[in-house]
Amino acid sequence: MGLLSACQSENTVEQEDSLYFFKPGKQYPYLLTAKDSTGKVFLNKSVVLFIDSTAAPIDASEGKEAAAGEAFYSLALAGHWLTDSMAAPIPAKVTADEHIYTLAFPPLFVSNFMAYTLPLEIDWVMAPTTQKNLLVSGLTDGKMHKGNSHSIRRSLQYVSDENLRIGKILYSKCRKMEALDESTVGKVKITYWVHPEKGFVQAIYRHALGERKYALQE
Repeated sequence: MGLLSACQSENTVEQEDSLYFFKPGKQYPYLLTAKDSTGKVFLNKSVVLFIDSTAAPIDASEGKEAAAGEAFYSLALAGHWLTDSMAAPIPAKVTADEHIYTLAFPPLFVSNFMAYTLPLEIDWVMAPTTQKNLLVSGLTDGKMHKGNSHSIRRSLQYVSDENLRIGKILYSKCRKMEALDESTVGKVKITYWVHPEKGFVQAIYRHALGERKYALQE
């Protein structure tokens, strides 16, 4: 999948693969840390995202060595999350165009407030400190709402550029983004960091029911 990537300064855009995220054949391991409403950690799980060009669920045991507690998800080129534990792929969870990329991390739980959030977005031509608003209706994902569908209203802000350390790795000049998603289950605040070469390196989802943190493991 050819991606246009953004460049480093002065909002220039180049046609190259400096933003190598979502390349076929490459795996993207994240550590998922989940906390309950009291702040107690109840789950640490490795989640590996990778691109696959087929439409069939991927069996992580075939041709891949999965560590204990590791969950494999594939991202089809058409833009679907796939896993051997899902009955059907979840569509339209990743997009890319000349300067905007989106990514939705898999919730892993059926009744999960993350299902009531919109995909993370990075727009490389968005100016610092600016904000954009979005309303998406007719959504059916999730098991926590009443009725056939629900809506999500998002307020997204490009906060600043900052360095982020994950373990021993320092990711320089990440774009720090903040999204507030409001729906029938309440408000979910999402803070996430996007590196110009490594892509989405960390995302923290906060809700009254708890917190979910995805951190890239290299």
